[in-house]
Amino acid sequence: MKINIRDFLDDNTTNISIRLNNCNFSHVDEWIYTPWEEYMKQVVELRITNSSVNHIRSLSKFKQLRILDLSSNNLSDYTFLSRMTSITHLHLGHSNFSPHSFLFAYIMRETTKLSILDLSYSNLTNFTIPINVRGAIKGYDLSHSDNLTEIVFESSLGDVRPYLNFDGNRNLRKIQHTYNENYFICVSSLDWSNSHVNFTDTLKNLRVSDKIILKDNYLSVLNETTLNLTRLRFHWCLNDLGLSIDLSNTSLVNISDGFFNEQLLNELNLSFNNLSTLEYPLFLESQLVYLNLSSSNISSLSPNVFSNLTVETIDLSNNNLRWLDGIFSRAHTIKKIILSSNPIATITKSAFKKCRDLESLDLTNTYALYSGNVFATLPSLRNFNASFSKSLYTSEILNMNLSNLTIVNSKLDKLNSSSFKGFYKLKKLTFVNSSTSGMSEDVFKGLYSLRNIDIRGLSDLSVDLKIFKPLTYLEVLDLSNYKLKKLQTNLKTLQSLKTLNLSSNALSLEKDSFSGLTKLEILYLTDNKLSSLPAGLFAPLEKLTHLYLNKNDLQQLASGTFSNLNNLEVLDLSNNGLYRTKLHILVSVSMIKMQYLYLQNNNLGSEYAHEDSNIRKNEFKLISTHPSLKQIDINNNEWQCNTLIDLVVIFRDRNISFVPAKPSYKETNINGISCS
Repeated sequence: MKINIRDFLDDNTTNISIRLNNCNFSHVDEWIYTPWEEYMKQVVELRITNSSVNHIRSLSKFKQLRILDLSSNNLSDYTFLSRMTSITHLHLGHSNFSPHSFLFAYIMRETTKLSILDLSYSNLTNFTIPINVRGAIKGYDLSHSDNLTEIVFESSLGDVRPYLNFDGNRNLRKIQHTYNENYFICVSSLDWSNSHVNFTDTLKNLRVSDKIILKDNYLSVLNETTLNLTRLRFHWCLNDLGLSIDLSNTSLVNISDGFFNEQLLNELNLSFNNLSTLEYPLFLESQLVYLNLSSSNISSLSPNVFSNLTVETIDLSNNNLRWLDGIFSRAHTIKKIILSSNPIATITKSAFKKCRDLESLDLTNTYALYSGNVFATLPSLRNFNASFSKSLYTSEILNMNLSNLTIVNSKLDKLNSSSFKGFYKLKKLTFVNSSTSGMSEDVFKGLYSLRNIDIRGLSDLSVDLKIFKPLTYLEVLDLSNYKLKKLQTNLKTLQSLKTLNLSSNALSLEKDSFSGLTKLEILYLTDNKLSSLPAGLFAPLEKLTHLYLNKNDLQQLASGTFSNLNNLEVLDLSNNGLYRTKLHILVSVSMIKMQYLYLQNNNLGSEYAHEDSNIRKNEFKLISTHPSLKQIDINNNEWQCNTLIDLVVIFRDRNISFVPAKPSYKETNINGISCS
């Protein structure tokens, strides 16, 4: 079987990645890659997986190869690795190894540059980790090796703290140092998920600095006998951020009193357990960035649980909490609380009264009643996500400092001028999977600070563009998929608008459709069935940098269509029906800053078919005078190959990237660009 390296060449300057799967050939030698030997030095990644390979003589000509993946083959001889000095990632999963395999000598070499070694799903019964190698291997994947019973660390660790993946290894019973079975071994991260072993014994010699993952095991009770947390952490094997622990889905029912007291932790994941009721202090004098107690069947939480806990985020989503009063009264440092999908009955103003540092609150899918001005005492609150039934409870949820309001899964009565009254500092308003019986013309009156509004999540809403008229400081507006037919002049007041998405409508544009939008930078007109563009349409948009006109019915462009777009950097005209349009006219020097031009899937090229070659070359040379063009995609048009060759020469001389995003190597082509 012969492989054409050009099939894997992304463009004319980047490195090459070769990925072959299910190829069903037994021998791999360098000759299968000829006649493209000159490209071998560009190959940085080679993956030949699940291909029945049983012999490799040599791969030494791949001098820059960094990633080698030979997983799921039938190799037994690994001596070909002897001359491969640049590999940093070696993947040999789903393989069998003899006790004296050359592989083990290879990873012991002082000259190896290996950083990651994957021996997952192997037949290994024991494995020695060579810590004395210069620039030692930083990650070992030994997961799902059912016969693995023993891991031995060779010599001193020094400053190397490897990552170990033992996921699914249910027979691994012994981890120790070569010369002293009581020697402590420091690793950066340990994944021992889905293993169901006795962690008290197996972890006694390990110290973890960054992260330990024990999810999908069975630890119904968490105490010093089942998991000695103090032993896992040791002063010389710590990082400044603290240890992250994942104990999700471990069938936890009970955590002993004070188990996490006086700990420096980064993340603690106790989700998907069966904790039900938590009553006593668990985190006294502890520091924690993120605490995840979601989906753990918690119905009752005592205020004592979070006593004297320094924490930034607590996730209690998907539990059975009905009342919140007092729960967070002693968690004064908390910045983010997630309570989504709890059957909370009523939220009173005492629920978060002591959380003066609270910045973000998520109450989506709770549909709680609000009693009193719940958030008035929260000076730091900026982000609020919630679900409502009919009413927004505007006066109860009002917080004048709120910046972002997201309304999720809500069925609302008609929204009017009082619906958002008082939210003077609101900068972003988003609706997700919601509906309303209607909107009055003055619904957004008073939202003087609003910069971004997304109403795509309001289903079956007929939009009257007049509702946006008061939003003079609005910067981002998405009106895609709203069956709009005309803009008229209803957007003229949005003089601060920077991004406007009008994709997937049925617009008929007029010359003054965008007048007044002098600060607009990004405009999406994708998929609007546009067949023509009025002259001067884009003339007011002097600051426009991105223009998307793809997936329309444009066939020809009038002279001056893009005049005045002196700041345009990206122009997408792909997937139209463009024809009889000269390329050098599209690459207009008037658009002096244009860097990316997308013209794939049109009918360009035929206009050059009967043109004198010298005239054609001179026209193409005009492209080379463009000062900014970096990338162009012209694939799937009507190019003749001789025309295309002239064009490619220009692109190469100017270092303009031209290899398509989806090359057409399986048909007649020049560098992946189809031609005839």
